Amino acid sequence: MISFIRGEVLDLEIQDFLKVVVAFSTDTSTLGLTVIAPAALSQGLRIGTFAEFWVSNIVREDSNTLYGFATREEKKLFERLISVSSIGPRIGLAVINSLGADRLVEAIENDDVKLLASTPGLGAKGASKIILDLKGKLVSPNPVTTERGVNGNVNGDIQSATFKKLLEALTGLGFKLSDAKAAAERAVEEFETGVDGATSAFTLNDDSLPEVLKRALASLRK
Repeated sequence: MISFIRGEVLDLEIQDFLKVVVAFSTDTSTLGLTVIAPAALSQGLRIGTFAEFWVSNIVREDSNTLYGFATREEKKLFERLISVSSIGPRIGLAVINSLGADRLVEAIENDDVKLLASTPGLGAKGASKIILDLKGKLVSPNPVTTERGVNGNVNGDIQSATFKKLLEALTGLGFKLSDAKAAAERAVEEFETGVDGATSAFTLNDDSLPEVLKRALASLRK
């Protein structure tokens, strides 16, 4: 299962959403993978530049679609949205595309049916269903500032503090904050999901920090 993509932009198109083809290289060949993403991510992109996305791979009988997001938290928010009955990937992406992650969480927590329903194709009934199912279950999409930490679980305070230490270590070595954050998120994702995509019992804390830092550095030095 594909969770993250970084590569050269081969083609892009912006209509309701951003549709971008990214070069994905293996040891033997290079593939062009099409990613559907919020239109806001098109800023600064052009053919020949590099782009990176946290990806949700949605497989249906007649399709295999990659939906891309700027952070793993936005990706998880999208996946929570499409877990709601009658909310499909296109509507889930449209909600994030229309409101952005922060306003979306705020609308859900504030029972703002009108704001949610302003998303084309959703309507008041779908907006009410999202609020009913997700209110009180979401955290801030910012992994550094959320009080519940990187994974939003009961160890959140420890994880959030450790994630900050990880970022400080990487930026202290001279890496840009944006690059350090992306590499740190990738390293945590690898520990959480493992090679086969199964969720592990991994917890980000001071004991696991050295290994996560090692993986993040390896990613940055590729």
